Amino acid sequence: MRSLAGFGLRCALLVWLGLCAACGPDAPVAPAWTTTTLGPSANPAAPVPDAPVWIGSGNRTVRESRPAASMRPAEDGAQQLARSWGLRFPLEGSVAGELELHVGFDGSDAVRARLVLEIDGAEAARSEVASTPGGSSWLAWRVPAPLASGEAEVRVEVLAGTPKAVHLARPSWRLAAPLAADGTRRPRGVLLVSIDTLRPDRLGAYGSTKGLSPHLDRLGARGVVWERALSSAPWTLPSYASLFTARTPLAHGAGLVKARQMAWPDAGDASNELTRLAEALPTLAEQFQRAGWATAGLHASPFLEPPSGLHRGFDLWQRHAIRADAGVERALAWIAERGAEPWFLFLHLIDPHLPYAPPEEYMRRHAGVGVADLAAEQFEVDILRKQEPEPALKKLLLDLYDAEVAWTDAQLGRLFDALSERGLLEEIVVALHSDHGEEFWEHGGFEHGHALVEPVLHVPLVVAAPGLSPRRVGDRVRSMDLGPTLLELSGLAPIVGAEGRSLLSGPPGPREVDVEALLYGGLECKAHYAGDARLVWAASAAPVLEGDPGAAPVNDSTLRQELRRRMLQRVERLRPSLSGEAARHSNETLRELRSIGYTGLDGGR
Repeated sequence: MRSLAGFGLRCALLVWLGLCAACGPDAPVAPAWTTTTLGPSANPAAPVPDAPVWIGSGNRTVRESRPAASMRPAEDGAQQLARSWGLRFPLEGSVAGELELHVGFDGSDAVRARLVLEIDGAEAARSEVASTPGGSSWLAWRVPAPLASGEAEVRVEVLAGTPKAVHLARPSWRLAAPLAADGTRRPRGVLLVSIDTLRPDRLGAYGSTKGLSPHLDRLGARGVVWERALSSAPWTLPSYASLFTARTPLAHGAGLVKARQMAWPDAGDASNELTRLAEALPTLAEQFQRAGWATAGLHASPFLEPPSGLHRGFDLWQRHAIRADAGVERALAWIAERGAEPWFLFLHLIDPHLPYAPPEEYMRRHAGVGVADLAAEQFEVDILRKQEPEPALKKLLLDLYDAEVAWTDAQLGRLFDALSERGLLEEIVVALHSDHGEEFWEHGGFEHGHALVEPVLHVPLVVAAPGLSPRRVGDRVRSMDLGPTLLELSGLAPIVGAEGRSLLSGPPGPREVDVEALLYGGLECKAHYAGDARLVWAASAAPVLEGDPGAAPVNDSTLRQELRRRMLQRVERLRPSLSGEAARHSNETLRELRSIGYTGLDGGR
């Protein structure tokens, strides 16, 4: 237990440091809409805070509402409700879109009602709605423009059923989103949530029964879930550079040791001076920025600071505290400032990364311990990398990792709920991504950056977007293809020269994947996936042909030679373009990196 106690001390220290650091391809994309709540007039620029909040689909069950008007029946409720009752509001001019009206019925009965919209006493539109029995049911009625100016009134006439209460929420304009360059409608924004070190097997959307991720599971239920997505690298910097450039590490140059790359398949230099992103390469953020979108990157990793070069194209590139709540708060504030302009937000959360220091409540709930129970000797990550610990410590690490996942999911639930309340969640593209996973000695190793193994390379990948039909895709894909996918959903052109391509277009079937750029061990290792096989080639060793995890074993000398030829050909084509410009971090940044498990880094960067 001495090592457990030291781990707790490390957790407490890291929390303090982190807080101080807050410094089928066939699916059509339907026209996107934006929703603006009415203020005193129909002015879309005057939102008010009491719009209804929706979840689910179908009859759009309401999670929460602050209705503008409501009525509960007297003892003779049926007679009271049979009479018309409504909400008045001024309507000043027409808007090119739809006037969206929301009516809610409380009670266990099914209710049928007539809705009538009058303007200055003259009927402008009418409709009948019906709720399903059980609980609270909210329904939407959309009235197309044009509508005249005047004093508007919505009347509700209950025709069948006896609700316990009737509610009318403040109306809103549902505006057609702006046109993209190609004439299609574009979403109001793109939210790319990337959770560092997240294993997909901790999410219900990927089969977990632990119950750690209800909010992310709901995202998966309304989006496309790629079940077999692989990262381009086993650690943070090269993986995020691949996300932002849609290129493999050898092509973008970030997070590599040039001497090792130039010598591979020989051993090369044992140096670990890492290179930065090549300046000439266009990035995902630059593509959005050039199209007139507001761009922001909110991250929590010292490796993503400007010396890495990943900040290009972001109007705002800001590091927040390690805790997920800090990132969510900043994201909400930035989105609230955007108004009607389209936006792209990269939100990076790092909580599941070492040293697994969740808030006390989550630590006790999932691991049965608190920080005070663990306060003593220093946690030695280098020892854990060399040998599997005793069962008690291993279980503790796994439980604390789970606690971090649950905590992060809860904070993203706050983010998603707030976006729903603003009428945004179903009007934007939301993507879930991770840079890499985490190994807990399944292949004899711990953490990430050390090997090209399944627990490190398999990552979650989910996209929900207006008009994108929910489905699950079992084919192997590349996480670096996410950027081109987001651009396609936004009606924007792909990145020039990128290796990656949209996951919503192209032929079906498993994609070929290249993985590389080890951080630890002083050697480079590369892998190439094709069909049901992969070739893994570590420096100074013979290449090994394996079955893609989950597939049958492979013993095919012809295939081995073919994949070996492809790997050598690719390296010889890309290697001459490596600039080798170092990512020179400050000594303070190096200290912060070591505090989250990146030991043995050169101080000369």
